Amino acid sequence: MSRIKENLIGYEHDGWCEVDRCVMIDELTEYDMMNMNLLQAREELKEAIHNRYQQYTNQEIEKEYRGVFGNE
Repeated sequence: MSRIKENLIGYEHDGWCEVDRCVMIDELTEYDMMNMNLLQAREELKEAIHNRYQQYTNQEIEKEYRGVFGNE
């Protein structure tokens, strides 16, 4: 459970486990998403999608393009 959620329901962390990197990243991501406006969220998503397509091979790009746009 994230610290944000814990605070919302009044949960007190008793220190029984170490907060590791993955948990910290998840909590920071959740915090950023809750505090960004729609335009910022859209830009972040657009950049992530673009970066994903940049990693595709030419064949994968052509296959995706044909799947979406057909033979335009």
